[in-house]
Amino acid sequence: MTTPLGAPARRLISLFLAALLAVAGALILPAPAHAAGPVVTTTPVYAAGGTVTVTGSGFTAASPGVYIGLGAAGASGFYTSGATDTVWAAPGNVEGDGAAGRTTPMTAEGTFTATLTVPAGADAGFAVYTSKAHGQGFSDPSQDTVTDVSVLPAPSVTAAPIS
Repeated sequence: MTTPLGAPARRLISLFLAALLAVAGALILPAPAHAAGPVVTTTPVYAAGGTVTVTGSGFTAASPGVYIGLGAAGASGFYTSGATDTVWAAPGNVEGDGAAGRTTPMTAEGTFTATLTVPAGADAGFAVYTSKAHGQGFSDPSQDTVTDVSVLPAPSVTAAPIS
């Protein structure tokens, strides 16, 4: 047989639990509204090849910028991906080809858009990789991302007989 707690004991336990919850609530920090750091999105591409548009945000808008490359899916990073197409995004860059290769501007907010060419046979698996430019990604992976490229089956065309 159990003996019920008296009113003073129940009040003391309630007071203790309320204080414990208040302290715990003060120690728990709210989660940020969004994840910090770079984010990359890509458009899908057909297995027959074509272009993929890459949009980046949350990058550090400072020199040296980032390299954006299309390489084999499953690589450990930009420098091991065997990139088949590469663009350098940085503040002050202009869209084009030059002595530094293909370039695209990066905004003061750390955003960019680039177009990469996907070779035929994209069903082999490709991904877009970013890394801090000019080799700085080896020691500072803060700008490293890996984004798989969605591959769509080749569109089929059906011809209707002419009657």
